[in-house]
Amino acid sequence: DAPLSHALNRRLETPHLGRFAATPRMIASGEFRPTDERRLFVDLIESTELGWKEAAYAREVILGCWEETGEVAAVLDFDRFDTPAIRTALSVVREADSAHHDLAVYTPDESQSVAVIGLDQFTALDKQVLPTDYDIVSPFAEGAFTLPAFHVYESTTAIVEAVTEQVTPANAEEVAVVVDPGSEYATLLTSAFDADGIPYYGGPTFAESEGVRTYVGLLRTAVGGDGLALRAVGPVLAALGIESPTVDDHKRFCDLDHPDLQPVQAFCRSVGDASFGDVVSTVESWTDRSLDALRDELDRLSLHDQPVTEARLDRLVWYLQSFEVPVDREDSGVLLADPGSAAVVDRPLVFSLGVDADWTHRIPDRPWVDRERHDRRNRQQFQRL
Repeated sequence: DAPLSHALNRRLETPHLGRFAATPRMIASGEFRPTDERRLFVDLIESTELGWKEAAYAREVILGCWEETGEVAAVLDFDRFDTPAIRTALSVVREADSAHHDLAVYTPDESQSVAVIGLDQFTALDKQVLPTDYDIVSPFAEGAFTLPAFHVYESTTAIVEAVTEQVTPANAEEVAVVVDPGSEYATLLTSAFDADGIPYYGGPTFAESEGVRTYVGLLRTAVGGDGLALRAVGPVLAALGIESPTVDDHKRFCDLDHPDLQPVQAFCRSVGDASFGDVVSTVESWTDRSLDALRDELDRLSLHDQPVTEARLDRLVWYLQSFEVPVDREDSGVLLADPGSAAVVDRPLVFSLGVDADWTHRIPDRPWVDRERHDRRNRQQFQRL
């Protein structure tokens, strides 16, 4: 996987011409971490009449089957997936610029000396980058070893405090925390790091960033109707820096006569005349925070100039929850690693928080999936981690 290739490349002690360690997708596409899922989804909604969820489903099954079988059109071999929508999506996906397409057309250099680490982790499509002859390296060392101690604490807060007591700005580059980004641990941890001035990267996704959450919360308030109580609007007001009159938190927000609330109330009344891009500018002016990345994403989805409606907002929220939008962060400080995607964490001190069922990989319920092989692959990835 990508973290392992990064770790191996950092350990090169002599100059090396060309690529040394890389994932199959890196080799074929030339990108460090290709993001086909989001890119192809946007291609589908721009070039077909498919609905957003219909396009996302078609993309998911086509790419999933392509990875496991090595053939882009193999999905049509299964009767339940041979549908007009899948065929329409397939006509776009097979021609689109993607790492999957790059893998499919890649021609291995037979003169190269190649070693494969963890061949069981490779899909049928991954294996198309391999030459005829290659060495296989096990990711596991021989012999037994002792696991580090596990510590049990009385609360989530106590666990986070135990971690932050060991981390300082001076040693942040030496520390990693493996934590589910959607868990309470991640939220408390990043808040503690922010308070202590400890740099970190990874962690909260684009959709979980404060600016995007404020934007979505404000729009939800605006389209939520006149029945919203002040207490329901409180988190949005707090994010906007507005102190709400808590004595009236049970009353309807739209009925309150308070000077600090009037700008938001006026916004809610007129939101039907605004575009999604207009609301970005409003939030930026109220929070003094740049939302250029959100503006770019709205442009990509052709929503930026569209009038705000509840249906369009629902589609935007679904998209943010369904796709990982890349976040531009400096790669410095504590590494926050997602147990669902990482198998290697290249730091001398690693904390693993909340090792429970949320760390379990889900096996796709598809007829082309070898469930036993998937289970073995997931188990090995956990063991490596």
